[in-house]
Amino acid sequence: MSSTAFGNFAIPHAMKMYANKTGINIIISDQPIQWSDKSVNLVIMMCFNKNERYMFNEIYEPITMILSESENVKKILTSKDYDEFIQNLVDLL
Repeated sequence: MSSTAFGNFAIPHAMKMYANKTGINIIISDQPIQWSDKSVNLVIMMCFNKNERYMFNEIYEPITMILSESENVKKILTSKDYDEFIQNLVDLL
């Protein structure tokens, strides 16, 4: 329908909430990934179970707002592992 890239990050998600289990997968790439008309280094893939649809707005909007600041994306991109990613994200909240 439209690109899910914002600056140098993308948050693709399904239009319908048909996932058996809600989940999030994070990709941090040293090399830019062509995403429609943008190049992104951070991809946050989301899927939601219909019984947990309330989580979409609780997660999608806040993370988009945080990452709309380029300095925040730069900090996230320095993450070397899961724990560091979570800590960097928590520090930005």
